[in-house]
Amino acid sequence: MAKRVIFPFGIFILLLLVFLAGSAGGICLYTYSSVTSAVQKAESDVKAYVSPLLDACVQIANDSDDKKSRMALTPLFSDYRKNGIVTKAFYVKDDGSIIAHSDSSEAMALNNNIAMDEFTYNIDQIFYPMKQNLKEIYLTDYYLIDRTIPFNKKQIKYLKRFFDKNIDRNGWLICKTVNDKKGKGYGVVAFIVNKSDIYETIQNKAQEGIYLLKVTSAGSIVLALFISLVIFIRYRMIASRPIDTEYEYDREITIGAESAEVNPIEEQTEVHDEAPILYSAGSSHPHPRSGSVLILDAIPVRRKVAR
Repeated sequence: MAKRVIFPFGIFILLLLVFLAGSAGGICLYTYSSVTSAVQKAESDVKAYVSPLLDACVQIANDSDDKKSRMALTPLFSDYRKNGIVTKAFYVKDDGSIIAHSDSSEAMALNNNIAMDEFTYNIDQIFYPMKQNLKEIYLTDYYLIDRTIPFNKKQIKYLKRFFDKNIDRNGWLICKTVNDKKGKGYGVVAFIVNKSDIYETIQNKAQEGIYLLKVTSAGSIVLALFISLVIFIRYRMIASRPIDTEYEYDREITIGAESAEVNPIEEQTEVHDEAPILYSAGSSHPHPRSGSVLILDAIPVRRKVAR
């Protein structure tokens, strides 16, 4: 009778866990590396792309008075904003008065002075390069109050821990000091750029990672099931051998094992080198217990008849 073989569920679960752990670890590492490099690249690209434009605008402001600067920079700032290069662009004097702005309606609402809205325009950050007499471009993370971050608090917490500690600052401030003819700080040209591209990249990478997890999970199930089926079929083939074949196989093993043993009868046989001792029935000697003793009376002997 063939043995009953049960499907190896234990092997299937073990293989599935190993495949899932390996694929999930690889995908998480890939996603982490992709997001980290994307965040770093976005900041470097902004600085590399926007810096030449900022330098050109500062040069215009240095070579012109306020009126000429307004006429030259206002259309440039508006064009940068319409093309999505910047969120806001403005040229302000050291007292906060606006000389040129990318959104004329917003400048009018502020009465041409950014000090009227310190929540939108952080004065300390905007005028930092001028107060510190910096000659190079100043770039820092900036918070845009009118822009939302497409992540909840828990997601922001993990993004700040593993990717960028300033990820909750949804923009960058890029500015440079404008000097007067004496070389003294006169004002600042500033660009504000939002981080929408970074947020979009993070969301796309997260969706890609989830998709890859689904694909690899399905592949892990199929692969683990295939290997388990191969093992199951193999055991079924072994268990379904004919009974005669199985009997002959067991008989050969038994015969081989018996031939390797020593014959117990031969082990118990003792060789006696002593000659047999003969006793007669009428002897006074006690009857021996040894099997080598021969009793003469037990041997038929022809007696002599008296004449």
